[in-house]
Amino acid sequence: MKITITIYRFALAIALLLFTMGCVSDVNLVRSDEANDKLNISTLEKNWEAYTIYYTHTGGARYGNVALLFDPKDDDRTLVASRWTRIEDKKTLSSIIGNMDHRGYRPGLYNIVGPNGNDFGYLYAAKQWLITKVESDTTMHVYDFPSRPSGP
Repeated sequence: MKITITIYRFALAIALLLFTMGCVSDVNLVRSDEANDKLNISTLEKNWEAYTIYYTHTGGARYGNVALLFDPKDDDRTLVASRWTRIEDKKTLSSIIGNMDHRGYRPGLYNIVGPNGNDFGYLYAAKQWLITKVESDTTMHVYDFPSRPSGP
């Protein structure tokens, strides 16, 4: 029984890796301090109304919030955040940012750069990776992070 579960988990991990490699090949995440030293999470939080903002989490209180997406409203590009939750107010955003900063995640801010060098938005997360699919020069799908596997 344990061997079957181990093989299943290994196969699932390989499938996720291949899916991730295939999906992120056209997208780069560039640390925002390397791309634009004036942009930081405080600036995004202060100007939150200029963005459509989403967050995702693993679902457990132990892991808390995993990532925030900021999609600028004033450009012609769109992040389609499948299975992410939209943030509608500054209080919720500030709470999530505070939660991420105080749980030892050490999140970073990254520019999400598409295949033609266009900035699609920003990712604030501890991990520098996204599962994406570029649909066109103006549309990028961003998928939820996979949940942590439950162990025996």
